[in-house]
Formats: sequence, C-alpha cells, structure tokens
Amino acid sequence: MNQKFPALISMIALTMILGGCQKKQAEPSQVTTSTSVPSVGAPMPASKPLYNPIPGSGMPSIAGLVAKHIDGVTYFLLQEGEGEPGKTGQSVTTHYTGWFENGKVFDSSRTRGTPFSFDVGGRVIKGWNLLATVLRPGDKALAIIPPHLAYGPADYGPIPGNSTLIFEMEVLTVK
Repeated sequence: MNQKFPALISMIALTMILGGCQKKQAEPSQVTTSTSVPSVGAPMPASKPLYNPIPGSGMPSIAGLVAKHIDGVTYFLLQEGEGEPGKTGQSVTTHYTGWFENGKVFDSSRTRGTPFSFDVGGRVIKGWNLLATVLRPGDKALAIIPPHLAYGPADYGPIPGNSTLIFEMEVLTVK
C-alpha cells in the first residue's frame, strides 16, 4: 500500500473534524452591532456605500454611529429612549420619514402632522416589524431596509419594485 494514502486519509478526517468545530452563527432575530457598514442586498455592488445622505434631502448623518443589525435590517440609533420595545400584538406609534436611496422622500408622517400606529406582527413591511421589536419609546433610528424586507419585486404606490428603503423612525409609544 502506498505510504501517502494513510496520510491523505488522516488529513481528510482532520479537515472534516475541524470543519465541524466552526463558530456557530448567530440565531435569527438577534441584534448584532458593528462599526463598519456592510452592503445590503444582492444587487448592490460591494463598493457602493450602504447609506449616503444626499445634501438637502433631510437625510440624517450617521457619522460616528454604530451600525446595528436585525435579520437583514441595518439601523443606527440617532436618539436613545427608554422602556421596553414592542412585542407581537402590541401597538407602536411612530413618526417617520421614508426616502429612496436617491434622497427623494416618498412618505412622511411628520409632513402630514399625524403619527402612524401599527400592531407589531401586523400589516406593515417586515423591516418595520423587526424594528418595532428592538426600538424603545423615545428611540429615533435611521434604518436601511432591503427590498426583501420592504415590498419586494412588486411596485407599491410610488415605490418601485426592488427598492431599498431608508427610514428615520421615532417610536413615540408602545402599548
């Protein structure tokens, strides 16, 4: 028998054993933080920044803020509140402004002067339901929501399909 064959078998077995000892990935719905901003969504080239505020658009700066992530949504805490975040079935009242990546506002409760309320787990985009489970009353955050957690490939009113949406969301109450 060739002497290299047992060594090759040993190396393959060792590789398989060590492969099973890799670090376990984070559980879904777990918030993670980072100081670097990852790219979000498959169509976005790696060289494109995740968020680039357009001058004159009213989009807040995230300079010096830490990126947090929950199941595909990246958000930056602009203002800290207190209390408990929303849970499934609870009502969350917010003020928000939504922008396209080009800086154009597509909707704003602030412009209308009327806060928006929704039930966590209810009929809002998935990205909003995720944010409602981590933002507390008084928190204000800038969130980047990729298409699969917004409206997906379908057009929705003024929002073209496959749009990454940017929101500034302030949680007013959780009941």
